[in-house]
Amino acid sequence: MKKIYLLFALMITGLSVAQTPIITMIADGDESGGNPKVLEIYAQGTVNFADYSLENQINQYTDWGRTFDLSPLGTVTDDFVYIYYEGSGGSANPGSFANNYPGVAHSLEAAGSTVLSINGDDRVRIINTSTTAVVDTFGEDSVDGTGTAWEYKDGYAKRLNGTGPDPVFVEANWEYHNGALDHHGFTQDGTTYASIIGLGTYTPSTSTAPALAITSPTPNQVFDPTVTNVDVVFTIQNFNVANGTGDGHIHWRLDNAASWTMKYDVNPIQLTGLTAGTHTVDMKLVDNNHDDLTPTVEASVTFEVASYTQVADLAT
Repeated sequence: MKKIYLLFALMITGLSVAQTPIITMIADGDESGGNPKVLEIYAQGTVNFADYSLENQINQYTDWGRTFDLSPLGTVTDDFVYIYYEGSGGSANPGSFANNYPGVAHSLEAAGSTVLSINGDDRVRIINTSTTAVVDTFGEDSVDGTGTAWEYKDGYAKRLNGTGPDPVFVEANWEYHNGALDHHGFTQDGTTYASIIGLGTYTPSTSTAPALAITSPTPNQVFDPTVTNVDVVFTIQNFNVANGTGDGHIHWRLDNAASWTMKYDVNPIQLTGLTAGTHTVDMKLVDNNHDDLTPTVEASVTFEVASYTQVADLAT
């Protein structure tokens, strides 16, 4: 029998809440050197930031790097944290983070790192440090944001309430204020960026409906030809996966296999013996009778293992 999640479930207390960091604001300042750069992150539930790092992707480049450890933020529950970059002047600069974002708690300077040395058209993401799974992303992967709808040069972008996290960037989940900080700031017109942007305004979703998302591999990711094993990392919310003692379990299959494989835990799915070509993993949540939920809760991802290119000789 299918398990149906009715609207009155919203009134039930004690349901599981996702524990995850969510990027909720990104700002490119207009003080000296285009600073300070600021990233606002909401800790939904109790988040141990020792588990997470930041990465960036700049200009036209397609590689993610400049990893910055978020461990110094410690453990934070249902609150906002701020990562900032002030440039070479640091806190001695009148246009510093402290002057433009006064009174902010849970802040961390990206000192000694260029992870937030961004220019209003670059991308930032949060990853799980140990698994490298992508947790949340701002900016379209491998796209220079100049001239795009999500550009935030001398401005800022804020996440819409009830959205995220998005391992793959969702443009529609944000509002954009490109140029809104131009000629403003503590040293320019006496205003603070915090007063323009409005900090800590994001409200997370209160939905108790089950949710399933695949965070790794990312859609259309291409692995080199030597790769034969891939871990499929996923997140589940508001659904207790167990063998007969929880809400149900997972069914998954590779490349549209005729039968589904049952899974009773939330550990990554380990794919082995992959060959060159395109592969698709389908997943869905089912109840303890192996029936689909109503509405259906499913996710899929397609990725590729590249092939070697045969050439005539070494010179070629």
